[in-house]
Amino acid sequence: MSLVAGDRVICGENSTALLSLEDNSSILLQENSELEFTRLKTLGGGKRKSMNARLKVNQWRMNMTANPAHIPDSSYEILTVSANSAVRGTGFRIGVEKESSRTEVLDGLVSVGNAWGNVDVPKNFGTVAKKDSPPIRQVELLSAPDLDSFPTLIRYLPTVVALNSLAQAHGYRVQVARDAAFTDIRLDRIVREKLMIDQKLEDGKYYLRVRGVDANGLEGNNAEKIFRIDARPEAPMARTPLSDRVLHVGDVDFSWAAVEGVSSYLLELARDADFTQLQKKESLPGTDTTLEIREPGNYYYRLSSVTADGRQGPPGKAVQIRVLPVPAVPEPEPPAVEGDKLRLAWQKVEGIASYQIQLAADPDFHELVADIRTTKPWIQIHRPPGGYYYFRLRSIDTEGYEGGFGTPRRFEVEPGSYLPVILFVLASALLLL
Repeated sequence: MSLVAGDRVICGENSTALLSLEDNSSILLQENSELEFTRLKTLGGGKRKSMNARLKVNQWRMNMTANPAHIPDSSYEILTVSANSAVRGTGFRIGVEKESSRTEVLDGLVSVGNAWGNVDVPKNFGTVAKKDSPPIRQVELLSAPDLDSFPTLIRYLPTVVALNSLAQAHGYRVQVARDAAFTDIRLDRIVREKLMIDQKLEDGKYYLRVRGVDANGLEGNNAEKIFRIDARPEAPMARTPLSDRVLHVGDVDFSWAAVEGVSSYLLELARDADFTQLQKKESLPGTDTTLEIREPGNYYYRLSSVTADGRQGPPGKAVQIRVLPVPAVPEPEPPAVEGDKLRLAWQKVEGIASYQIQLAADPDFHELVADIRTTKPWIQIHRPPGGYYYFRLRSIDTEGYEGGFGTPRRFEVEPGSYLPVILFVLASALLLL
């Protein structure tokens, strides 16, 4: 659309506006900015038209490249709440906040003044003008920050990146755009030392621009970098097992939360955190599965989402699990009767916290005589009545996991005295006479 004197351009939240003038000057308005054309005249004809314009920046920020072809007679006057600027062929930034304005010159020379004073600001310098005060003496702009540590590929969101390479910086202006000219800006903010790239940015190629902000609020020279976001589809959230869970050799159940728009999931199980020692790699349509783990030790597993067209997202955070051996069955020793006591003993098992011993009068252990837990490799109980008995053992490890019972052992407890038996036999014989 065309603009004429008296028009105002207002940028709302998360928006920018690029304005082109007859002499190829360009103005980029940032979000929440307002610019008014109070004078807008075209001089001359043909391809080398000159401009005579007065612009009023009512609020926030704009970048301007004025008269890049250096056409004679092109001139611009920039009005703000606290000072006016005169420019001819230059590149600069202007920011307006309440009753002050900042001017940062990127190329050429800008004259900034008000009723209380005037200052010429050359390339790579800036000034601040407050209402009812003269502009401050020109201040050299901060050098471009170092972006070597900023990743060229971001696979996980949110990602936090440190921006602290300039000792004099009180903060950093960060802009992220979809184009190299920064007309399609998707993120624009001032941060202290860290920048968070979050889920608001879609996957794709981006252009990054960062500059330091000094104690006066002046923004310095730009550092730029290209990076990509490739974070979708996001990995599912693991539910079981979690890292604080202790497992044992055998079948292990895995489950995770569903991800919208995903057709399958990739489960990887490895012996190392780098997943170079893969043990299992399975593509699964659902959100749970069971894997058999035969060897004890430390394991790591991670999950990735896969779309219907086969696009695999980044793997989720690796979860470490500890798999312990199933507690060994203690080897029993022969039972021993000592007076009125019955002693049951077994070989000690290393790494075991306790044992469970069951004594029964039947091989199915329905008629329990004793059911005891102990930390010692033996127990001693009152001698039961004469007859045949069965006992079995199992180990319990330090995590409270109970191993399986071993094979029951059958043994005989002889009667304490044969006199009752002899009397019974004699009585039976007399009855028969």
